[in-house]
Amino acid sequence: MTEDYDRTKPLDGVLISALPGEIRNVKKLVIGDSAASTGGAARIFFQDAAPTVRYDGSAFDASDNGSLWVDTNSSPDNQFNILTAFGGPAWTPVSDEVIAALLAQINTWALAQTFSVNPVFTEGVVANDAYITARNAADAANIDLIKAGTNDLSTLPDGAEMASNAAPVEDEAITNKKYVDDNEAATKYSVNPMTGDDDSDGTITFPNGMIQKWGKITITTTEQKAVTFAAAFTTKCFQVIVSFGQTDTNSSARSLTAYSISNTGFTVRSNSGTNTICRYFAIGR
Repeated sequence: MTEDYDRTKPLDGVLISALPGEIRNVKKLVIGDSAASTGGAARIFFQDAAPTVRYDGSAFDASDNGSLWVDTNSSPDNQFNILTAFGGPAWTPVSDEVIAALLAQINTWALAQTFSVNPVFTEGVVANDAYITARNAADAANIDLIKAGTNDLSTLPDGAEMASNAAPVEDEAITNKKYVDDNEAATKYSVNPMTGDDDSDGTITFPNGMIQKWGKITITTTEQKAVTFAAAFTTKCFQVIVSFGQTDTNSSARSLTAYSISNTGFTVRSNSGTNTICRYFAIGR
């Protein structure tokens, strides 16, 4: 009805006669009787089977989206469903599809985001061979940061790859310690600590298996001296380089020679004629 109920004006017969009909319509809509549909009004259904029509028997349309159906015979009991535009209008369980859609909308960000505090992210899933990307300093192109490789190990780009926005190479990228220890192709950083210093026998082992050793030897006059490495080479010692390691006042021609090289050591000979210190550097696997 179009009449205006103005409390400053006296009631007339038309208004009084219309009141019972208005009350009935409101009551039917509230209690769920077969009231006429009111456009845009969301309704609540509490029943076993999924509602297929409105209270008045007319078909659902887009104006009914948002209506709520409480399923009285579901597991878990009293499953909530919302009438949505997903393939419909159709009833969609609140517990999965709707929540997922709402979260997806909440977590849809613009291309650039500035955080005043450190953000906290919940657990997510990166598809195999997909990348987590960032934008470069010019905000012009995506930089592939992390790749979930076919071996299920995340990989990171090195400096050159980041500078050129290149994707990380799975077999060569910076990754975790186990992957580096078990794969000789991953040579971008060393995981084994260096031992020793410039005045003692030292060694370093690289991820690709290469080993370097160094040390100091004291030789008397023209002595031939056997040198034993603090730790033997695993496979083979390729070469040993020796040199005098201190000032020698002997003006005569002199030489220093390394020979009989093996995985465990070598022999050095000096013709200096005086006690001298020499140093060696060895390389192998």
